[in-house]
Amino acid sequence: MLGCWILDGMNWLSWFLVPNVSLGNQQYEVLKASLPPVNIQFLSGGDKVDKWSDQEIWDEILGIKDNDHAVVVSTHQVLLDALTHGFVRMQGIGLIVFDEAHHCVGQHPANRIMQEFYHPRARKGLEVPAVLGLTASPVVKSTPDQLRHVSSKLWVGVLANWIHTRVIEANLNAISRTPVRNREELLRHVHPPILKRIRGSAAIDNAPSALESLQLAWATMDIRRDPYIRALQSSEPLDLERIEMTLTKRNTYCQVQMRGLLNKAFHIRKEFGAWGVDCYLKHAIQKAIKFADEEDPESMWMEWNNEEKRYLKSILSKITVPRDIGPIEGRLSDKVEKLIEVLLGEYRDDGGKFAGLIFVEQRVGVSILAEILKTDPRTKGIFRVGTVVGVSESSGRTRKAIYELVNLKGQYETIEDFRSGKKNLVVSTSVVEEGMDIPACRLVVCFSLPPNLKSFIQRRGRARMAKSNYVLMFNEGDSQGKIDKFKQLEMDMIEEYLDETRKLKAEIETEAEEPDEDGILSKGRNRRFLIESTGALLTLDSAVSHLHHFCNCLPQGEYMDLRPIFHTRIANQEQLDTQEATGAGSSVRPLYRAEVLLPNCIAPEVRRAESREAWVTERWAKRDAAFEAYLALRQLQGDPLIDDHLMPLLQTDPDIADATKKLEKRPSKVAVDNTMDPWSEKKWEEDTVAFATPITLNMPSSGCPVVVEILTHFACPDVAKIMVYRTNSDIGEVTVGPSRCLGVNPRIIKRGKKTTYALLSCIFGSRMKPGVKDFPYLFVPKNEADDWVEKDDEVPVTLLEAYRTQEVSPDIGIIKDNSQNGVRYVIQRWRNGATPEEHENLMERYKGREIDPNGVFIEAIRLSGRRDFLHPESNEPSSESSTLLIPALCTVDVVPWKYSQLAMYLPGIIRRIEMSFIAADLERTLLHPVGFNSIPKMVTALSASSARESTDYQRLEFLGDSVLKFLTSVNLLDEHPFWHEGYLTRKKEQMVANSRLARAAIDNRLAKWIITDIFTGAKWRPRYVISEEEEFPEKKRKGPKQLSTKILADVVEALIGAAYLEGGYPKALKVIRAFGLNINWKPLEERTASLLNRASRYPEVHLLHLKGLESLIGYHFTHKALLLEAITHPSWESDMTSLSYQRMEFLGDALLDMVVVNHLFFSPRNLSHIGMHLYKSSVVNGNFLAYLSLRCAVDVKGYGISQRAQSTEVEIVNKSRKVELWKFIRHQHQQIQHAQKICSKRYEEDLRDSVQTALDYGKDYPWTELSPLESDKSGRNKFLSDVVEAIIGAVFIDSGGDFEMVKSLAERLGILRVLKRLVTDHVDVTHPVKKLGEAVAANGQGTVHYVQSVEAGGYSCTVMVNEEKLLSVRAASRSEARTKAAELALSVFMEKVKNEKFPAGTARRRRGEDEDDESEYGYEDEDYAEEEEDEYYMQGSSDPGMPTNGVGHLNTAKDMHDDAGTMIGRRKVFEDEASHVDLKIGDLDTVLDGC
Repeated sequence: MLGCWILDGMNWLSWFLVPNVSLGNQQYEVLKASLPPVNIQFLSGGDKVDKWSDQEIWDEILGIKDNDHAVVVSTHQVLLDALTHGFVRMQGIGLIVFDEAHHCVGQHPANRIMQEFYHPRARKGLEVPAVLGLTASPVVKSTPDQLRHVSSKLWVGVLANWIHTRVIEANLNAISRTPVRNREELLRHVHPPILKRIRGSAAIDNAPSALESLQLAWATMDIRRDPYIRALQSSEPLDLERIEMTLTKRNTYCQVQMRGLLNKAFHIRKEFGAWGVDCYLKHAIQKAIKFADEEDPESMWMEWNNEEKRYLKSILSKITVPRDIGPIEGRLSDKVEKLIEVLLGEYRDDGGKFAGLIFVEQRVGVSILAEILKTDPRTKGIFRVGTVVGVSESSGRTRKAIYELVNLKGQYETIEDFRSGKKNLVVSTSVVEEGMDIPACRLVVCFSLPPNLKSFIQRRGRARMAKSNYVLMFNEGDSQGKIDKFKQLEMDMIEEYLDETRKLKAEIETEAEEPDEDGILSKGRNRRFLIESTGALLTLDSAVSHLHHFCNCLPQGEYMDLRPIFHTRIANQEQLDTQEATGAGSSVRPLYRAEVLLPNCIAPEVRRAESREAWVTERWAKRDAAFEAYLALRQLQGDPLIDDHLMPLLQTDPDIADATKKLEKRPSKVAVDNTMDPWSEKKWEEDTVAFATPITLNMPSSGCPVVVEILTHFACPDVAKIMVYRTNSDIGEVTVGPSRCLGVNPRIIKRGKKTTYALLSCIFGSRMKPGVKDFPYLFVPKNEADDWVEKDDEVPVTLLEAYRTQEVSPDIGIIKDNSQNGVRYVIQRWRNGATPEEHENLMERYKGREIDPNGVFIEAIRLSGRRDFLHPESNEPSSESSTLLIPALCTVDVVPWKYSQLAMYLPGIIRRIEMSFIAADLERTLLHPVGFNSIPKMVTALSASSARESTDYQRLEFLGDSVLKFLTSVNLLDEHPFWHEGYLTRKKEQMVANSRLARAAIDNRLAKWIITDIFTGAKWRPRYVISEEEEFPEKKRKGPKQLSTKILADVVEALIGAAYLEGGYPKALKVIRAFGLNINWKPLEERTASLLNRASRYPEVHLLHLKGLESLIGYHFTHKALLLEAITHPSWESDMTSLSYQRMEFLGDALLDMVVVNHLFFSPRNLSHIGMHLYKSSVVNGNFLAYLSLRCAVDVKGYGISQRAQSTEVEIVNKSRKVELWKFIRHQHQQIQHAQKICSKRYEEDLRDSVQTALDYGKDYPWTELSPLESDKSGRNKFLSDVVEAIIGAVFIDSGGDFEMVKSLAERLGILRVLKRLVTDHVDVTHPVKKLGEAVAANGQGTVHYVQSVEAGGYSCTVMVNEEKLLSVRAASRSEARTKAAELALSVFMEKVKNEKFPAGTARRRRGEDEDDESEYGYEDEDYAEEEEDEYYMQGSSDPGMPTNGVGHLNTAKDMHDDAGTMIGRRKVFEDEASHVDLKIGDLDTVLDGC
């Protein structure tokens, strides 16, 4: 049927709904095999569909975009969420199939789909999908008397014996049918099982067990000693209400776990006996104690603090559990004994073909019963037992409960083994009642009575073999009548649905509702909010889950509980008190109101919400409060936090980040316009206006400058000074400009063509078209007296004739020796006579000629064959030797040598002028609104490193990147005052992403101004006034060029940096606007004024302890609420007016980058972009800032009284104390204080002196020493660095955007002071991980692998080089282990290289010039510690701006440290780590001695 529907209705979606993932997988495979080749999709929570926040994703998956509408198999919740958020519309679905349709009742997602989206359309007469419901057990709690008649528009198809109650009929808006035709034939193929009833004794035997010890441990637990209660009692301010509520409900983590353990043990003792409870407690307690010592992120203890772990472990250790549980005989319950009898009897009767299924009530009971059957001598050799408990519950939740023994692995394999016969008995919870493809069984046992008719029928259906048995077990006192009632209900319904004449009556139509002024439809439980544009719907049923999802998408971190907090109160307490006082009965029922509090990263305006109505249950009051809270987030004036699909605006979840990257992934290269040709088709017409620009050459070897003028069609833009390298010692300087307009001047154009032809011919004659003088640029001598034009057509004059006629000037042209095929020389001097040795050499060279030794000779130097004079010569000869020439055999060029020499440099000069014309064209067009003044800066910004020019964009790009991020941060912070840091960060990442910048560059065709081609003088030839494609047809054949998108993005940032250098932030902002990086960009001054104005409206703060903090940072706040916000951790819940520091930290991060980059860019060392990156990373990384928060302190005054013994005199003494920056942080998480103490202790004992010494005097940056402070993936210790950045942000706003104040603060905190020392003293700041990678690559050893694993008490890191293990290190965190391992491995590796223990290899280049690699500097400073195992490919190239003692350039281990003091400081680090390293102390000493 479904296949026919699909073939006829491909314009709609077909949706197949299943109750669980296992059944979904099964139905998906069946549909794929059965249906025609159509688009079939299976969606479940595992696909993270609840995080798909983009309509485009849904349209793509569902085939709507390509009009290839899908057949979708999913759980009910997936479709409900898609409808709720408006990503799927009911009118877009043609058919909905409800498998196991009996779920469509109450608040089940299946029924909510119908009630919230189907029925409202049906009541209005709008189009609704067809419905097909399938079930074998339509009743859960209903009876036939509850049937209700509703209208019948659609029909419900059924297979054999499938029936419905009328409640489900009403919900599905459909009528039920069961087969009537051929019914007798159908029944012949049905094998109903024989129902057997087994009664067990309810009495509990007196056998001893560990339960008594557990009861004693529980009874002796004092909740007031619970770490959670103690943490609440020590928090400030004291929350007495919360403490009292916790004491009353006894709902601390430890209490909940012990209570759960006790309840499970009681259940197992009753159901399975003493052996069962001993087995359970042994495994549960052993598992819990084992995990208590681990820090595995997957451990069930991970979210518990250490105090709670130790406390609960101490309680569990008191429980006496025998190591050997003992014999099982006689220690099982009567019920289990009877079960074993049934199993053995059935096994004998089946003759070895036994297949059985046992249903157990609780998940833990599955494990224990399976263990009993595997252990009991009567059963262990007969039954091959498997277990199934389902995967519907969160595995995370079950891991965190010590009383669970759930193992979710291998469940699918169990079912497969049961099908194949490898297992013949399965113990399961109700998860296999329905849906899952379980083979027919000969025996089905319900160890406890089925809870309802649905379970009774579904379980019975598993016993489908002929002569099968259906066994129901119950204890004495259980009602047998329940079973008879189930059977009678079933018969009544079968009779009801055999009546084919039964029809449904039409439902009374209700009037369409109109929303109120807030967009709310209806009241009470039916209250809902509809967004018309998308169809997204908010109801009281969905509000709580929506609110939890919103909070779950907030920026996560350690020590943060981001769940919404609900409080309820009785709204009519006075009425209840009056009723109780007057004894008026119980006519008045309690009515509840609730309020919900959101985390403090949410704006105070919407952080608290209260239920609109009073409710008879707390549950509905909380739903009402959640509804109001979510509505407030959506309706926040001008800045909603919820979008039109009722989804969080921007997701911070990593899954969404990955999904977005897939959509926005930029290609590594794209086809772009070729770089513009400024000379193309520049013909000299009669009316052409000419511009003359002087070109002046100053060569140290020439004495006086040489000047020619270049004639162009436009005024020549500014050109930076051009350095020309005739030799590495004879370096000249060329200046260009300024231009002057010559007007229309045909005479000078004609003259220029001749002089240009002559000038270029003297050097490049072989590359020119003979007689063609149509050049786009022309050259004429500035001094008309130096004109050589009139002589250019004459027959060349021999040098001897010129000498005799005295026509030669001291500055004669280039000499050609015609006897040597025209080899060219430059004259040095005339000579009369030659020495005997010289005469002999001349006779050898000019064989067959008579040479007068007393004749006239010329001493000359052979003209260099070089044509690239823009770069120094790499292999320059030590000196230029002169040669004697015979004048009679030589001719002289008419162009004087001083101009010929200039002609040699013209290719490079023309190249630089050409680059300036390109930049000027960009300035005149796309960037005209910016108003650039410096064309040379633009040339630098447009020059890629691949062009090999004297300057490229990389330094400017590094600067522009920080400017862009800073301006983006300030604009976003002011534009969105209600956005939390997660939204701000995600939006900023989108704004500054390379993919976004590259797209902006492509849209504005920036590529035609980007200079990427390499200048090669050896291939240079003069240009002619035809198009570049006509002149160079090979370029046309190649088509458009391919350019790296990374280069496109970099050039945008470089232009921002160039504008910033010219005109500060205002001009940089103009470049950003020109590229259309659209947010509502406003000037920095306007944004800072707005932020300051908003801060002035904060409530006044009068806290004395803030004065100490102000003294520490050296700044006194006008608006102290900003400072209070900067020190408020997200865990702080004691007031509803202040935000957490996250927004300030967002701003401070960008500010600190800007201050540091500014300092580095203008450093006298002229640092390279790589050097600047490394130095910046050294002072903005989290562990260094955490160190500063531990080090920076203020003296707080205090006084005490001193009284001498036997004296009445009292003396007031000074008891001032130091208070560190971290102590000012406001928090309310019980674990933060513990973490602070640990960090402070490590700082005092291990870090303070060693780190400070290294920062003040060391030659290497102390990465390893600081690594214990580094925060891990979960954000531990991150608050120590966050508060530093937050204070920087707060100072910036309070000072009205005063950068000097920010710089002063950075200096006072030590950030700039340390940076200056690092730069001035050339400290090596390369991270050990990068150092090791470079050293391995430089020595041709390939790759480095870091293999990390979790060990008891910490993490280990093993360093592998080409599969050879160097060493292993253990430490408290992953990053610390990795950093220390890299530093130690570097020493070991260099020692091995020195001793030639590593074979020579071939180094692998890490990345090419144009590869799509975001990390330009060899490693990413935040991501290098993220993967379990990875590789590093290091280039090992030198960089003039980097510290000079980089490891990539070492040949021996000794080169690593040339300072004894440095090694003494390192010695302690190595010795401290020696016990954790797989390296002998003797070997360690060898390494240190070698260093």
